[in-house]
Amino acid sequence: MIWPYLTVEQLAEIAQLSEKTVRRAITRGELHAFRCGTRVRIREDEARAWIEAEPARAQPRSVPGPPRLSAGHRRTEQGSYLDLMEIDRKVAG
Repeated sequence: MIWPYLTVEQLAEIAQLSEKTVRRAITRGELHAFRCGTRVRIREDEARAWIEAEPARAQPRSVPGPPRLSAGHRRTEQGSYLDLMEIDRKVAG
């Protein structure tokens, strides 16, 4: 009879993770495992549940904002606040 148990190494290979990641999950209690002599064994159903426990979510893309200006740098784009202030001074003065 074949029992549905995996070693840390087998699970790491199946999940395409490092053995260290699998061992950390066991240590944190996220993945249930037991010792069989000196070897650690994980039930296949526990491994599947751990792998599928947290579905992947798309990360929102960050939209780049306007470029930042260094201190003392005057913006010269048409329609900038400083350009409007300069036009107001010319009209008033």
